[in-house]
This record gives sequence, structure tokens and C-alpha cells, in this order.
Amino acid sequence: MRQVNARATGTSLRSIVRILTPAVLDGYSRKKDKTVSVRFITQEMTSVEIQLIDSLLEEYGYLYFQPGQTINEQLVAEMEQLPEEQVVRKTPSQRLRNVLYVYHKEMGIKQPFDAFYAQEMENYIAQIKRRLP
Repeated sequence: MRQVNARATGTSLRSIVRILTPAVLDGYSRKKDKTVSVRFITQEMTSVEIQLIDSLLEEYGYLYFQPGQTINEQLVAEMEQLPEEQVVRKTPSQRLRNVLYVYHKEMGIKQPFDAFYAQEMENYIAQIKRRLP
């Protein structure tokens, strides 16, 4: 069963798009901020399927990988019905720190990350304080 599903469950792109396709877990790497980068290899995809994946770049979502078996519609339906409290999420502060880490790395900032993080947080705090009445 090979498909890239777009299921209508809401109004925004994030809430309607699901990707379901056979894949091989190709590798992973641990990141300094304790996150993990995971790589998969799929079968050949059409340009429409690739556009769908492109539209999801930088989106936050969930990955479910089941080795050696096909995934049937019942399992897909069960996954889509998972209660929010069963889904593990990062806290907003963890997300902000991770984004700052990626920014620090991508921009090639020479300052050590911990010092950069402290400086950025102080700048943000000062910005919020200036908005107070």
C-alpha cells in the first residue's frame, strides 16, 4: 500500500495532510541539543507527492514507523484518533531553545551557544518588559 494521503479533518494545510508511504529507515544522528535527526528512503515519488512533502518542510508533526508490515486503514484511523494527552510534546521553552540552537548553527555564530542563548533570552525579556504599561 503506497500513498501520500491528504485527509480532510480541518481547514488548514497542517490539519489535512498526512503522509503514509513505505520507507526504509536509513539512519539517524544525535544532535548537540539532544534531538535526533532521522532519515528514511522511500520508493520513487511523483512530482505531486514531492510537492506535498515540500509544503510540509519545517512543520511540526509526528512520525510513526512500523517495520516489516503494511499499515491498514484501521490502524491509520486509530492513530488519527489519539488523544492529545497521549502525544508527547516539547514545552514552548524547549522549542524556543531548539530553534535558537538551529539559528546559532545555521548562521555560523562563533559565540558559544550557551552565551548566545543567555544573550538572546535577555534581549527577549527586555523586549517584553518594554511592552509593559
